[in-house]
Amino acid sequence: MRVVWFAGLAALTAAGPAFAEIALFGNARLGLGYNITNSGALDTEATTRTVPVLDADGDPVLDDDGNPVTAQERIPDNELEGNEDLRAVSRVRFGVRMTGESDSGIAFGAEIRADNAGGAGTGDSSSVGQRSGSVFVSGSYGTLTFGDINGADEFRVGNVESTTGRVGLTSFDDFDDIYFGSNGNDTGSDRQGFVRDGDNTGRPTVRYDYDFDAIPLGISLSTNRDLQNFVIGANYLIELEAGTIGLGAGYAEITEYVARAGNFVPDYDQISVGATAAFGDFSGFVGYLDTDGQDDAELEQIIVSLAYSFDALTINGFYSDLITATGDTSFGLVGEGDFYAFGASYDLGGGARVIGGVAEDTAGNTMADFGITMRF
Repeated sequence: MRVVWFAGLAALTAAGPAFAEIALFGNARLGLGYNITNSGALDTEATTRTVPVLDADGDPVLDDDGNPVTAQERIPDNELEGNEDLRAVSRVRFGVRMTGESDSGIAFGAEIRADNAGGAGTGDSSSVGQRSGSVFVSGSYGTLTFGDINGADEFRVGNVESTTGRVGLTSFDDFDDIYFGSNGNDTGSDRQGFVRDGDNTGRPTVRYDYDFDAIPLGISLSTNRDLQNFVIGANYLIELEAGTIGLGAGYAEITEYVARAGNFVPDYDQISVGATAAFGDFSGFVGYLDTDGQDDAELEQIIVSLAYSFDALTINGFYSDLITATGDTSFGLVGEGDFYAFGASYDLGGGARVIGGVAEDTAGNTMADFGITMRF
């Protein structure tokens, strides 16, 4: 159920086709989780460790008393260990979606979740800008969107959740994400670790989309808030008798920035390709990404997902392999290795769904959850 208000004196007086609509939306979940936090991330025993400080020759640095000097080091994701606790997990979110249309047929609108409302304005300072929500204007020449949105490559290549559905109640900290550099976020909660807490990658993202009428082809262009990055994406839909196949590709040139662990990340290029398929009760997604940066920084990833639905029941799963994450940058902190998850869900109707899943992360930790999701 949703609450809707209609506004606009023009509509009331029949002066033209202009209208405006404001609608509330929301979602919630409750259930149990094993070895995870309330957000679905691994419930770690520790995230840092004490290591000796070494000099240029690799020898321990000593203090005035001759004792080794130590420092705290962030443990890479693929070495983190879990607490293996069972706990309750729950969350509720709601927001507002605003849409309208001008007398000349130009569509416009905005969307924001209540928990992100503070980032929808100018942010902590006027230099930050909008970090949350989105604002768009759309017409016959395409759609222009600003805000906390996907870059052009991610928008056209696709992802696991939009194709084969969420795995598990919490989606296990979004390990089903592809590590698109265009998805940098100042507040940073995405699994896409090496772009987290970006500087030049920060919001708002600016994206232009155009879908052709004559052929099933769509193209997008995007950049960051400082208009320094260049990202392009395109997809093409093939319709067959038995189903559909979607093909997408993207390319990004990302400027230097400081990553979540304080590491300097130099300029890098990134290419990505993806394919979606839907045949009867089956759907699937395959995505590949390759990143080349300065100082021998490389990031390569492949991800595969599959879902089977019959009646109200859906069984799905995905496998993600971070093949390479090297170089003297934060690329090596995102957890090189493989991650897989399997789940099932049952649609109760009315926006409620019973859902659960089991996953194993790059360090071999087993995680699980089970509960009910609700959409309003």
